Amino acid sequence: MAFFGTTPPPQNSQWILVSIDGGPAYNTSYMDPSPPSTRQWYQSPTLPDAVHNITVTHIAGTLVDYAVVTAGPSTNLSTASLMVDDGDSSITYTGNWTQDTNMFTSTNSVATFPFGNGTHQTSSTGDSATFHFTGMFMFVGKLVNSRLTTEQVPMSSFIACFLPISLARLPYSLQ
Repeated sequence: MAFFGTTPPPQNSQWILVSIDGGPAYNTSYMDPSPPSTRQWYQSPTLPDAVHNITVTHIAGTLVDYAVVTAGPSTNLSTASLMVDDGDSSITYTGNWTQDTNMFTSTNSVATFPFGNGTHQTSSTGDSATFHFTGMFMFVGKLVNSRLTTEQVPMSSFIACFLPISLARLPYSLQ
């Protein structure tokens, strides 16, 4: 399980206290070389497939944007919204795509890593990204001139699925 968001400014503590399932709390840092920035700021150890409680304290100045949980084999996902990173092997890229792992500056002038710490991009007409899924709709996020824009792509099926592929200058086909 991982937390993503904005780390506190340098004058705030860069250390947090974490307790998992009521166990002893331990100190860990944001590991941010130039706070504040938007990034993954916590990663739990691998946990058994079960319900868990993670408590994070001493987080003054920290912004939590979202959490990512890797579902175990017994987790029912039939009513879940899923996020698939642009680097996932279930996406097939055809053409002249490149991967960019650089930070970008968001609209609030904070250095930001995209979800999964990278984006795929192309400027070649006819290039495509293909992702097969069962779901009711797909939510596609893309970066254009370092600004996140989104599109909802209607689909007709059964399970909701989100696909935020961060793609710049995007002539794309989703199949």
